[in-house]
Amino acid sequence: MKWPDTRGWGLIGLFILTGVIILLLAFHPTLSNNTLFVGLATLVVGSGGLLQALSFYYGTSQSSAKKDETLSSIVSASLPQQPKDGQK
Repeated sequence: MKWPDTRGWGLIGLFILTGVIILLLAFHPTLSNNTLFVGLATLVVGSGGLLQALSFYYGTSQSSAKKDETLSSIVSASLPQQPKDGQK
């Protein structure tokens, strides 16, 4: 079994955090009256914080990172070279 990398652990943590928030609301409905808790729950669950983490995870996977590196080298090769310091 291969353990996840740092991004994978962060993603697992966000899923657990989202589950804990939903379970807390299910077992302690009085928390919905607490403005701070509702605000934090909205940030984590409702505002797409989880979706941002997923897009980061899938957007920076190893295969897409290699594609970005290839694209970056093509773009940098097509740009005019800037003179180095001391050269005109």
